[in-house]
Amino acid sequence: MVDAAHGGKTGVDFNNLKNQIGVFNDPEEVILDPEFLSTLDKKEYLNGFAEIFKHSLITDDKNLDFNSLLHYDFYDDIEYIITNYSQIKINIVVSDRLESNLRKILNLGHTIGHAIESHSHISNNMDQLKHGEAIIIGLISELYISSILLGYPIDKVDKFKSTCNNYFKKTHIKEDDYDDIYALMSFDKKNIQSNINFVLLDKLGKPVIDQKVSRKEFIESLDYYNS
Repeated sequence: MVDAAHGGKTGVDFNNLKNQIGVFNDPEEVILDPEFLSTLDKKEYLNGFAEIFKHSLITDDKNLDFNSLLHYDFYDDIEYIITNYSQIKINIVVSDRLESNLRKILNLGHTIGHAIESHSHISNNMDQLKHGEAIIIGLISELYISSILLGYPIDKVDKFKSTCNNYFKKTHIKEDDYDDIYALMSFDKKNIQSNINFVLLDKLGKPVIDQKVSRKEFIESLDYYNS
């Protein structure tokens, strides 16, 4: 409701890789009804908050950023959350419908997250992860990389990681899987030629696109997530 319902981009997974085929096709209308959420168990319900967490990191609206999000009740305030955090994405896609520049910031957490999600569906070493579970791993890892490359405060990364661990299942990623996950990132749609491009965070509300990350920094980020 907060993320995939908006923007007109439809993606189809292919060969266990995320969003390899798709089109841009704007809907005539988007209808969001929070009553449908009452059919979900707690795990599925919270899984949807991964994208909300992402939106709270990239917005420059102080009333909606990550610090403010934690003051809302994830159940009682859900209509307010859906309405306002949807608007973050809507504002971005209206200004960059075909993802040529600004819309790329919506991929924070998704370079590593998509690769981990794909790997979890083909590996015998991991249980299959839901999209939100994988994106939370990606967000934690990519915020850690942001602290290395852009100076994003590590204490804020630690706080984000601790908060996520309160809501989402912790998944241990084995070192034997690191190479396969890294290889899967080469299929990410944000890449240009052979370069793996990341969205990183300079500070809360200030994402930076097209950032190059070394294999060493990628490994360090998964070690940080596992710790």
